[in-house]
Amino acid sequence: MEAEESGDSTTRVLLVEFRTQLQRTVDWLKSSPLDRLDRPTSGGSVADRAHGIAQSMVSQTESVVGGEPKVLPRLRAHGVGSQLSVVGSELASAIETADVHSVEIDLALMGYVSQLLELRRASH
Repeated sequence: MEAEESGDSTTRVLLVEFRTQLQRTVDWLKSSPLDRLDRPTSGGSVADRAHGIAQSMVSQTESVVGGEPKVLPRLRAHGVGSQLSVVGSELASAIETADVHSVEIDLALMGYVSQLLELRRASH
C-alpha cells in the first residue's frame, strides 16, 4: 500500500471514530441534568469544557477551509450538546470535502476523540 493511500485510510478511520465519540458525547450532554453540566470543578464545568472543545473545533475547521477563526458564543448548559454536534459535524465535513489527509489532521482528530472521552469520564 502506498503512503498516500495509507494516510487516506487512517484519516477515514479516525473520522469514523471521531463521529462515533462526538455522537456519544452529544447524547450524553443532552441527557445529563443541567446542574451537573454547570457544576464548577477545578477544570471548569462540563459546559465550559464542552464549549472549549467546540471553540477548538471551529478554529480547526477554519484552518482546513481557510478563513478567519470565529468566536463561538457561550450557550447555556442546555445548548452545549447541540452546539458541539453542529461544530463537530462541520469539522468532519470540512475534512472530507477538502479531502485533507495529513498527520496534523490525524493528530487533531485523535486529540478530539480523547477530549470527548475525557469529558464524559471526568464528570462522573
